[in-house]
Amino acid sequence: MRPIIERLTRPLRVRASGRVGVGVRTLTDALRDAGLTVADARAEVEVLVIAETAKPEDRQSAAAARAPVVVALNKADLLGAALPERVRLLRHRTGLPVFGVSALLATAVLDAPLLDAVRALAEDPADLSSVDAFRAAPHRVDAGTRARLLDTLDLYGIAAAVAAVGAGADGTALTAMLRRCSAVDDLLAGVRAAAAPLRYQRLCAAMTQLRALAARTADQRLDAVLTGDTAVLAAMAAALAVVRADGLDAGDADPVGWQRYSRGPVNALHRRCGADIARAALRLGAG
Repeated sequence: MRPIIERLTRPLRVRASGRVGVGVRTLTDALRDAGLTVADARAEVEVLVIAETAKPEDRQSAAAARAPVVVALNKADLLGAALPERVRLLRHRTGLPVFGVSALLATAVLDAPLLDAVRALAEDPADLSSVDAFRAAPHRVDAGTRARLLDTLDLYGIAAAVAAVGAGADGTALTAMLRRCSAVDDLLAGVRAAAAPLRYQRLCAAMTQLRALAARTADQRLDAVLTGDTAVLAAMAAALAVVRADGLDAGDADPVGWQRYSRGPVNALHRRCGADIARAALRLGAG
């Protein structure tokens, strides 16, 4: 059983790509820090990194991808209040899931001198109207440290960090706040949604292989596991993730409704998902 289990639980392989200057390397670090397995080849989900808008070469890269594509609109903090509309427009133009993210904030690490600088800025505000103003205006935080802060957080991150420290945040709370501001968790949720069909197909393949093994070995314990509630409910959970990732409101676990769905005008993947959900819903109703 070990090879079957290893194939089922193999980490998802993700690759970030994009044009020069959009922050691919920083976003790759953010994905890796979040626990994803970053790969240079044979990726199972592609994260296309863009900045400001999708250029023709971005759309060509998405069309040529052999795996599901999720778009990361990096440097989203620079868009301010225009971000939601930009995301909506990009989703419409590309037909892909788009998530605004600030990879810089997701990977930001403030050492002791930078934390001291943020505390000093909270006590004695600096000119944050522009990068040049922040660099040049006289302040007790020296120019070199201010330059490091810009490289680590940019203006938006500095302003957010100063506000958080002014409200009493310590170093740990500050790191958590910067991660929230980065919106990287939304992107990670998008990656998981894009991988939902893969996880479901892996589970179906593993179940088929285990059933064949149970039949070949006449192992009653294995057969009991495969026909028990755990396996049926696991298939239901994976199937629900697929239909929800495609924007369907899963609603209640109505076996009749899901059986009807599985027999309707849907593709083979959704037919199988509907059947697995209906099967588990019947099991739950019987219980």
